[in-house]
Amino acid sequence: MYRAQSEATYPLENINTADLAGVFWYLHNEVIVATPRKYKTDRIKRYKVTVKNTWEFWNAHKRQFSAFVAYDAGGCTTPVCKDIY
Repeated sequence: MYRAQSEATYPLENINTADLAGVFWYLHNEVIVATPRKYKTDRIKRYKVTVKNTWEFWNAHKRQFSAFVAYDAGGCTTPVCKDIY
């Protein structure tokens, strides 16, 4: 998993991450199109992550991940957040 960010330090919860192609898409389409760069983005961080959901979640949803929602500055910014969480 990868993350484009500034020199700021964020806790490793409720942050946006993506595959490498997704981070490059974000950089190309949202970061470098403005001056100064969006959120002062100047680096790509890489994380090695292992995910294992509970059997209860798997039996209810038959998938490993929930729906995609956007997070900015540590908070969910998608209009449906209140319906999901």
